[in-house]
Amino acid sequence: LQDMVMAYGPRKSRFRDAKRVFHSEDIRLSPVIIMNVNRCIQCQRCVRMCEDVVGAVALGTIEKGMDTAVTGFEGSLASCDQCGNCVEVCPVGALMSFPYRYKARPWDLVETDTVCPHCGTGCQLTVGARKGEFMRVRSKWEHGVNRETLCVRGRFGLDFVGSRDRIKRPMIRRDGALVPVSWDEAGAYLRRRLSAVESKAAGGLASPRLPNEVLYQFQKLMRTAFRTNN
Repeated sequence: LQDMVMAYGPRKSRFRDAKRVFHSEDIRLSPVIIMNVNRCIQCQRCVRMCEDVVGAVALGTIEKGMDTAVTGFEGSLASCDQCGNCVEVCPVGALMSFPYRYKARPWDLVETDTVCPHCGTGCQLTVGARKGEFMRVRSKWEHGVNRETLCVRGRFGLDFVGSRDRIKRPMIRRDGALVPVSWDEAGAYLRRRLSAVESKAAGGLASPRLPNEVLYQFQKLMRTAFRTNN
């Protein structure tokens, strides 16, 4: 909708009547969801998603007519699963992802399709990045086993990729401390140490957050190069 307005919409509004103003400030409904009620067009897609698809029944409507507003019980989402699927289906940005809010424009993002790393379900999702920095996660519409939905971990649990504690370079322990080294040096060190135990028991450890394709290549490496099934 935002793309259509920017491309074809008028630059000035001809609306002359008094506009609805429910709140001057955005409402923080949950740790990950924030709402600008003034943007809402009462389509109630978020209510139907929450009630009919997710089954959480955290969102509903109050008042009638022009005073109708979408909200949670007493202004909070007490029964919310924090999945953010209501944010996904909102067409006007009334419901927003609090971690992503005001961090980037959608057209500034470079999006990559991938698989959620958190469990074995294999949900399809799209990761948006700006200048190489992780920004947000969206579900792939009607793709994969998850269709258009994601759980809280899939939507809001991928920020670990930008963690300062994430190891981005190979490291070798020297004098009791891990020291960053080049990939060539790490490869030579690995070959030297593994050749010494080639005829003995050996095994490999991989992160459960890796996709199936990477884990397949890893087990193939262990079986063919190091001749072990562990």
